[in-house]
Amino acid sequence: MADLAALDILIVDDDAPMRAIVERALRAAGATRIRTAESAPVALARLADQAADLIVTDHQMPEMAGLEFVAAIRADARLKHARVLMISGYADIANSAPGVDAVLIKPVETSALLGAVEKALG
Repeated sequence: MADLAALDILIVDDDAPMRAIVERALRAAGATRIRTAESAPVALARLADQAADLIVTDHQMPEMAGLEFVAAIRADARLKHARVLMISGYADIANSAPGVDAVLIKPVETSALLGAVEKALG
């Protein structure tokens, strides 16, 4: 497993319990530098202040959908190195998520999340 303690991680989800589940799983795996955001616009503001190495984002969010958020990340030269995981309730998104390093389908199990993180960090 990659050294998660060395990574700046941002979790973006409009659902507070889902943010907590992902954060808890990543902390249990050794992550220590985790920030959260309740929407894509808030996440973009946080990324403007400090880039992230790994971004875990929801697919369906109000204000700005996950794929639009990912497009904004990929358009920012400061964030081009960031790895992006997307969590979705729709299985068909896995084949049509440009700019995303891995897609997880809800419900997300800890082992699947950590496996996707490992794959994305390569």
